[in-house]
Amino acid sequence: MRIQLSRYRIGVSLVIILMVLCACAGEGSMEPTPVVLNPARQVIPSATPAPTATVYIPEGQLLFENFESLADDFERIVREGIVQRKAPYGIEIEVSTADNYFLVSGLGNVNDANLTTFALPVTAPAQTTVFLACRVLYEDEGKDVTENVQAYVAYFRFDGAYRLQKRRIAAPDEDLIGWQTGARVNDAGVFNNLYLLCDDARILFIVNGEVLFDVQDAELKEGDFALGVADPGEGNTSIVNFDKFSLFEP
Repeated sequence: MRIQLSRYRIGVSLVIILMVLCACAGEGSMEPTPVVLNPARQVIPSATPAPTATVYIPEGQLLFENFESLADDFERIVREGIVQRKAPYGIEIEVSTADNYFLVSGLGNVNDANLTTFALPVTAPAQTTVFLACRVLYEDEGKDVTENVQAYVAYFRFDGAYRLQKRRIAAPDEDLIGWQTGARVNDAGVFNNLYLLCDDARILFIVNGEVLFDVQDAELKEGDFALGVADPGEGNTSIVNFDKFSLFEP
C-alpha cells in the first residue's frame, strides 16, 4: 500500500493539520452529543479537552486544534482525490484516492504523548476507517509523498472493527493485533471519541471509553503523532468529520 503524508505546521492561532482517508457513502453529520463512557460519567466534545477516569490522564497539553479559525466556506483541494472543508463542528475530509492520508501534529521532537480526537463518518460506517498513529517518521524528511513510513497505526472502523499495525521503513508491515470486531460504536450522528497513548514501549488505544488494546512494543522509538483516514479502496470515497484534536504529555 502506498502511503501519502502531508503536513503543514500550525500557525500561532491556527493549524497544523491535514488529512485523511476512508471509504464509502452515507449520512451527513449532526451536532456532537454526549459520548457515554460509563453509566456515571460522560464526555462532551467541547473547546476544553476532558480526560476521564477511564483514560490515562495527561499532565500537560502540547497541542490543541478545534478548527474554529477556518472560514465557513473554507475548502482546500490538497491534491487530486483529497479535499478539506470546514464542517459545522471541526473539519471534513473527503478522500477518493486509494491511499492512506496522515494528518501529522508537526511536533517531531515529541515521542511520548497521547492523542485524542472526536470522529464521525459521513460515508458508510462499515467501509469507513480512521486511525491514530505515533512514532511517525518519513524516509525522506520534508517530502509529502513517500512509500516508506514508520509508525504504530491504530485503526478503528465505524462498524466496530479495529487493529494495530507496525509500519517500518524499507521493511514489511506487521500486524501487532490483527483485525478484531465488537468495539463499541456510538449511534449514527454521534461523534466517536478516539484516544491513543504511546509512552515508551506502551501502546494504549481507547475508543468511546473502552480499552481496545494495551500492549508493549519497543522497536519504534521516535517520531511524530498523526490522525487520518484509511485507504477507502479503489473506486470508493470516504468522508469523515473530525471535531478537534489534542496532544498531551503522558
